[in-house]
Amino acid sequence: MTFKTSHLHKAILGGTAATAMAVALASAPALAIVPNNNQTPTQIIDNAGGVNGVGMFFRNDGFVCTGTLINPRTVLFAAHCVNDRLATDYSSIDGTVPAAFSFNVDARPGFQNWAANAFRSNSALNVFNISQIQYDPRSLLNPQALGFLEADIALATLDTPAARIPTWALLFSPLPTPTTIDPVRGTGYHVTITGYGRSGNGTAGATQGVDFRRRAAENMLGALASLDDRNDFLFGPAAPGTPPLGQNLYNLDFDDPRRGTAGANQFDINIHRDDALPGEGTTAGGDSGGPLILTASRNTLSTKNLQIGVLSGGSRFFGPQAFSSYGTTSFYQPLYLFWDYIAATNPYRYVTAAAGNGNWEDASRWVTTLDPNYNIINASGQVVNGIPTGLGQGIAGGDPDFGQVCIQGLGLNECRDLATRRDFTPPARTADGAAVVSGIGRADLNGQLSGGAEQVSLNTTVGT
Repeated sequence: MTFKTSHLHKAILGGTAATAMAVALASAPALAIVPNNNQTPTQIIDNAGGVNGVGMFFRNDGFVCTGTLINPRTVLFAAHCVNDRLATDYSSIDGTVPAAFSFNVDARPGFQNWAANAFRSNSALNVFNISQIQYDPRSLLNPQALGFLEADIALATLDTPAARIPTWALLFSPLPTPTTIDPVRGTGYHVTITGYGRSGNGTAGATQGVDFRRRAAENMLGALASLDDRNDFLFGPAAPGTPPLGQNLYNLDFDDPRRGTAGANQFDINIHRDDALPGEGTTAGGDSGGPLILTASRNTLSTKNLQIGVLSGGSRFFGPQAFSSYGTTSFYQPLYLFWDYIAATNPYRYVTAAAGNGNWEDASRWVTTLDPNYNIINASGQVVNGIPTGLGQGIAGGDPDFGQVCIQGLGLNECRDLATRRDFTPPARTADGAAVVSGIGRADLNGQLSGGAEQVSLNTTVGT
């Protein structure tokens, strides 16, 4: 991506940042959860969550991600976890890359059993072999999107029903646009983030490798907007001919609790306007595909937890800034843009018999019923079981926008309201180019080939 020289860049070069570095905007596929410095990676292991339907994805070539069980046979996760290969490569019949989901808080024992027993499911250990994977082909349509910025949606079919594990309710409507953006609570939407990837701390980022534990943290939803919406404010309009990245994403930032005080992280410029929560965290490598959860107990919209997005990646904005450290952001694919792909691709069906007498084997006697995990917001503002009346906008979905994008640091105090397009203090921006990096979380399981049979050790805890 190429941008003109921005006001943000000029502020850095003018010495207002402690480290005078040129701006480097970088995005990576999401990159377990990194907590703020008030907590440790051990303290945020999701022991209280137990087996809750969020699971760890493992490919037998070592790549790992996170996903959510949406019915006993189907897991929703991210396309970029698998779209580097053909979907048929993951078939349990004739595929070349076995893959599985493990749903325990510590996923390692399940994967060890799966690998040691010819990739068989083991319901007692909550590990399930994948028989089929499907990913949205639009995730590979735009080279500028790098396989993870657009349509980053995939579904995995388990070969054995995960009958005892909870499933997740999905919201197929966009969240209502907030009437105001509060400087403390931002959009007002409290979210829970969770995953099995790397961890660390707010200052240094994702320094701890993948250890197969699920972690969870809280955050405030920062914005519903595209990367173009954000970048236009931070860096100015893209150079002519630059392919657009206009698909909306759910965005959040990682706020330093010390912001505005001595010792605060210099890179936290409050990209999405809100203050740090006590248990705030962000995402890291291996969390990709995990859910963005609208927390029922902290919101008025619904009495049940709702998955509203699928994790795709994160951004940093300064050369020496570590991914998953204070001031970085994470972004999720909104389910409302891809609800029709999810519903059409989902192989699991709820059915009932049509009224009257008929033969069991007569397909016309069976009627598909509405999936109980599909939800919309009705005209009265209530969350109800249902599907939208129109198709999802997919990668063309650029509306509605809400939230604010800001530069509150480096001697500046500027924000843009994304719903009204109003700048608090209209900037004269300028800036330059941006490096983009990619790569999903990887757990090194010491895979070795011997005599044509693959031997996998699941005993190490590392990741890049």
